Amino acid sequence: MFKYIKWELFAFYKKNLKWLIAVAVLYGLVLILPPTTDGAMVSLVYLPFGILLILFFLGAFFFGTKKVIDTFRNRTFLLESMIPSSPYKILLAKYIMAIIMNIFCIMMFLIGISIVLFRTLDVNFMIEAFNVILEMDLGTLLMVGINLFVAALSFTALVTLCYIIAKCIMPNRRGSVVVGIIIWYFLNYFISQIFIGIFDNNFFFGYYEFSEFILFNLVSLGLICLYYFITVKLIEDKLEIYH
Repeated sequence: MFKYIKWELFAFYKKNLKWLIAVAVLYGLVLILPPTTDGAMVSLVYLPFGILLILFFLGAFFFGTKKVIDTFRNRTFLLESMIPSSPYKILLAKYIMAIIMNIFCIMMFLIGISIVLFRTLDVNFMIEAFNVILEMDLGTLLMVGINLFVAALSFTALVTLCYIIAKCIMPNRRGSVVVGIIIWYFLNYFISQIFIGIFDNNFFFGYYEFSEFILFNLVSLGLICLYYFITVKLIEDKLEIYH
């Protein structure tokens, strides 16, 4: 499994090296060049930088999931079928890859925001703001962070399941993405009603007890495991992958 993750990371690095270098150069230019109202400078540096921050922000939610889906859309699973690992390990590796990709986007977004704050705010103000963050309730922040992590993993697992169901329904036809989105909408609505029935709406805004925090994550992890096992069975039995 870890060899598969290493192979995927190396393939991603090799395929996107020029883009990674371009991002590093753009970040460096924004950090070095003084703020200016020059039209050419805005077009060449600051406008692409702003667009890139938006893409990294959106990628923090969707990039990892898209990477998982693309492995089934681009038929790279035909190569994966020759890997001497069980489909359970391969799918789990895909989930871990999704987490790594999302974290990468989060880090690049935070680095970009830090550059913006460094260039526009006073350094002493930034230090004071950082101290205020450190003085916040770290326990609550940690619980919110864990909730977001579990929710992101649940999103990836559910989207993958919905897409695989769509591929089983339409194995050789276009439009499986649209069908997968429709399936995801109805399943997500049904599951959200379950959570609303268990927890009140305040839970999702951070007002909850520790027992509710444990219960929420146990239920979420249970659903993730359910998505995971159903997805693998569909991949094996209906799509006949990894045989």
